[in-house]
Amino acid sequence: MSDEEYVHVPSTVGESASEEDEVDLSRTLEEEMAELEHMLTEPMVFVKQNEDVDEGVVMEEEDEDDGIKLIGQEKWIFEHERNMLQQEKKMLAHSQQILAQEQKMFEQESKMIKQERWINEKRKKLFEDEENILDLEEKISEEEKRITDKQNAMDERVGKLERRLTELEGQLSRLKRTRREIKEKNKLTITNLPIEIQTQILSHLPWQYHFYCFEVFPMWKQMKVLTDLRSHRYFTSEKNYCPRMHRLGADGGWMLAINDGKMESVTYIVELIKSLNEDGYDEDDEKYAPVDLLQSHILEDPLFSHTPHDSESDVKEVDKVTFKIGMSESGYEQHFMKKDENGNDVLTEDDLTFTFTFAEHPELQKMQVVEFLHWTAKWIGELTQLKDYKKITMELLNYDWCEMGFMVLLHDLRK
Repeated sequence: MSDEEYVHVPSTVGESASEEDEVDLSRTLEEEMAELEHMLTEPMVFVKQNEDVDEGVVMEEEDEDDGIKLIGQEKWIFEHERNMLQQEKKMLAHSQQILAQEQKMFEQESKMIKQERWINEKRKKLFEDEENILDLEEKISEEEKRITDKQNAMDERVGKLERRLTELEGQLSRLKRTRREIKEKNKLTITNLPIEIQTQILSHLPWQYHFYCFEVFPMWKQMKVLTDLRSHRYFTSEKNYCPRMHRLGADGGWMLAINDGKMESVTYIVELIKSLNEDGYDEDDEKYAPVDLLQSHILEDPLFSHTPHDSESDVKEVDKVTFKIGMSESGYEQHFMKKDENGNDVLTEDDLTFTFTFAEHPELQKMQVVEFLHWTAKWIGELTQLKDYKKITMELLNYDWCEMGFMVLLHDLRK
């Protein structure tokens, strides 16, 4: 049988093929083979979405017109959970796109299997009288079973994806409902009172508690509520000293960790009971609360207030800042010893005292508290007596706040 006779097979040959194949048998084998070859060589085209398209995810805008906003931890928790849900929704939308692409490839693969079955039926009809005819029936059946299993697996994936999307929609709805409930509850909080009333309420707190106010309600700093109370955070005296030093360091002092001349951490020790001015407490029962200053907005306060406490009285000007190396259990003050005229090691008050006048260091008058702490760490790290030590742990106490005097206690020195 010639090739020409093989190609021009009458359409009646395939009439007995199953109608379930849905293959048009009126076309010639040549046409079917050409289409099959085109399918095999045609590249898959993935259309890139515009950048402004959010992968099919449309989130409703939050209604912020009621004037009530979440604050502090509540706001962080809500935004974090909402962002997580939205991100998962985007990922699921992306998975839907991938499934759609896989479905398209699967449909082409299914069509190819149908083409193979049709070709096999044609071959058997044409060569039914000849021996050793290649019969692909078993292979095609296996492929059809594989396609069926693959379709079932894909249907399961699609169903699972749709169920998860439904769950996400429910979670987002519950989240928005919870947010509305919290906002309604927040209408009763202090932050919804007029600013003047908030300031008046906070003015009755010991100044140390401003630490926690800054952290619990950051919006107070933005609304400058605590800025209005800044004057409470500076020393006052009968002699009317000016400028006035910030109260930080007046209780338990600062604990500084310095590494290679740079400040690693600053902890402030708040004496809670003392700050509450409670009567009849035992000093042995005093409670202390360390506060990580590097995380506190209170460090943005100026180091000095240049406004006298009593503007109508005579002002005693302060023109310097003094540091004094104190005696510690570790005896690190011995590093500051000098030789006297007889060659003996001596340790005098002058050897332990370092004075910085405003005339020589005008920058001190304009520093924030945090800038002063960095400046102190740099100065300590550059001291000749401590040049051999890279890591320094020290305590900084305000021992004479009227004369701007600080006590330096060295706790640990490491090379």
